[in-house]
This record gives sequence, structure tokens and C-alpha cells, in this order.
Amino acid sequence: MDRAISRWRGCGAADRVDPSGGALVASRPVSVFETQGVVAMGFFSSLKDKLSSIVVGTAAGEWAVTAMAVMVFADGDAEAAEMEKAKVVATTNPVVKNSIGSARGEALFNETVEAIKVAPAAMVQTYLTKLDALARKIGSQDDKNFALAAVIAVATADGDVERAEADLLVRFKALLGATIDVPSAQG
Repeated sequence: MDRAISRWRGCGAADRVDPSGGALVASRPVSVFETQGVVAMGFFSSLKDKLSSIVVGTAAGEWAVTAMAVMVFADGDAEAAEMEKAKVVATTNPVVKNSIGSARGEALFNETVEAIKVAPAAMVQTYLTKLDALARKIGSQDDKNFALAAVIAVATADGDVERAEADLLVRFKALLGATIDVPSAQG
């Protein structure tokens, strides 16, 4: 440990760094479990902060939300459970929240789904063309991978990946030039 951390009674739960680098000092006895909890809480807090700070370009957010809507229709029929999971991911995923925002993500998802419902076979092809154009606007490899990961979350929401979903994920990976693995069809 580079610097000693001491806990001072009366200062809330604030941790203080001992500038002298001396031994760990506490104003009261501190159990091993308590110090491990502080470390674990710090780790999870740090992880949460990192996930919340993912910043991607707007093209990646738009691509991800549009691809989620298309993924729901991959097998030709949008099931209610898939639709609900996709809507939740479209509004809460860090890629979406930190690029186009939750409200815009939800609106874009709903618009895309409503348009596809009219004529699924024709409209899915139209949106695949749109996704191809959006994919060319995504510059960073991380943005491409984060966008595809958001869509994978939708495809795997029901616990298995059907052949049509797997094929669409492979197509999305190629469109983006993403480097992450996509799940295989099960069964």
C-alpha cells in the first residue's frame, strides 16, 4: 500500500490519506471484514463510474438503438418479452445514454419499431441500409464494439440466440468492422 489511510471518528465515513505514509491508523478498532468491505465498495464504485463514463459518438448510439429495433424482428416476429428487453436496453445502456441520451434513444427505438411493424420484410431491409450508412460514421473501434455489445444484449435477452439472430449479429459485426465475438446460434 503506497499511502496509509486512516479513518477519523466524527468525520462521517470519510477516508483520509496520511501524508507521512505511516502505519494505518484508526480512531476506533476496525475489523478485517470492515476494511475488506471498503476495498470492495471502492472497486464496485470504480467500475460503476467507468461504465457511466463511457462516451461514444452520436452515430454509435443511433446505430445501436436502430440495430436493437431491427434485432427484435430478426426472426420475423417481435415477441413482447424481446421488445421490452430491447426498450430497456435502448434507454439504459451507457452507449445510448452517453451519446444520444435516454429520451432520444427511446423515441428512436419506438419510431423504428413502428415503421418496421407496417411491413417487416421490406422495412428491415430499409433499416439495414440505414445501419450500413450509420456504421460508416462511427470512427473509433471502441464505439463500434460498444454499439455491437448493446445489440448482443438484446439478442441474448431471452437466454438463447436463434439462427436468424445469430446471422444478423454476424452481419452487424461485418457492417461495423467490430472486433468482439458474437454468440452462435443454439440448438
